[in-house]
This record gives sequence, C-alpha cells and structure tokens, in this order.
Amino acid sequence: MTHTLVSALGAAALTASLAIAAPSVAAERPIGDVGHDAVPSSRAVDTVGPTSLTMLGPPRRSIYSAVVWRAGRLSLRGDVEDYSSREVLVQRKACEACSWRRFDLARTGKRGWFRSRIGAPARGSTWWRARVAASGGYAKSYSATWETYY
Repeated sequence: MTHTLVSALGAAALTASLAIAAPSVAAERPIGDVGHDAVPSSRAVDTVGPTSLTMLGPPRRSIYSAVVWRAGRLSLRGDVEDYSSREVLVQRKACEACSWRRFDLARTGKRGWFRSRIGAPARGSTWWRARVAASGGYAKSYSATWETYY
C-alpha cells in the first residue's frame, strides 16, 4: 500500500501528509499521571527539562544474590558490583506488610562477594534482602527479595 501511495502522490507529498497527521495523533494520547503539568509527547523531544535523563538520579549497583542451603545451614550469598571490602546490610521482615529490619552486617571480600547465615521460621515466612549504601556515584541499592519458609 505504501508503494502505491508513493507512486500516486510522490515521495514529497507523502512525507508532508504524514508529518501533518502525526502531531495530532501524538497530542491526543494520554501522558499519564506524572504529578505535574506535562508537555505532550510530540513536543517533549525538543525540550530539556523534567524528561531529561539527568533527572533520573544516580545509577544503582548490580547486586546478585541467592539463598543457599549447604552443610545443613541456610545463607544469603551475593556479589556486589565494584564494592570490595565494604559493608552490606542484610535485612529481613516477618510479613509482607512489615517494614525491613536490620539482621546482619556482612563485609564483602576483595571481589565483592558476601554471605550471611539466615534462617527459616518454624511457621510462616520470612523475607530477606541485601542493601548497600550510596557511594562512589551510585545510589542506595538493593538485591532481589528472597522468601524462606518451613
């Protein structure tokens, strides 16, 4: 269909007709709840402001984590990107609606690995995660959340 339109109208006429139709379609799309007055997406490309990537904040560290059962013990182990010989806060919570509490303060090794012994409750569930403080241009970062149960 595009080929027949190009041959009938010519490439310049087709480009002009698409350019006229595109802004009206983009302006009708809802932008979403952003909490302030927003610029329609058709004009947001030309502006630098709240849509700028610098407003997203500093990057977060990549934290790989896993719950491991070895030699009759349960532990939270992980690796933190570019974070050697530093503190990792292991947090737990007793229910999904509860707040996170400090459980242990582990230290990373030369290559960023850490481990902390954790437990499973006699009944119910417990949730675990690792947190590292903001430093070196990175924001406060969290690992995946793990659930243990008996």
